[in-house]
Amino acid sequence: MTPADFKTIRESLGLSAQWLADAVGVDQRTVRRWEDGALPLRTDVVALLTQLDKQMDADVTDELARITAELAPGQGATDVDQLLASMTPQSWPTTTVP
Repeated sequence: MTPADFKTIRESLGLSAQWLADAVGVDQRTVRRWEDGALPLRTDVVALLTQLDKQMDADVTDELARITAELAPGQGATDVDQLLASMTPQSWPTTTVP
């Protein structure tokens, strides 16, 4: 993983550099230096970030399937964009983020 990929994944997960630093027991400057390529990435931190990214993908996929089933029960795989386009925002289903 490149430093740029590392930063992109962290940001796409909505994690601050400070949060990641606290989670892995380093200073925020260390995270910035990993992302700038000034320090080599730690394999354990790359593994953690990769696992968080995979879990987020799985959670989003599961929630999308749940919403799709709620919007079009019994229709199987359906184009979510088409379903949402036919609805008003007030009628969109809600979800709880853990």
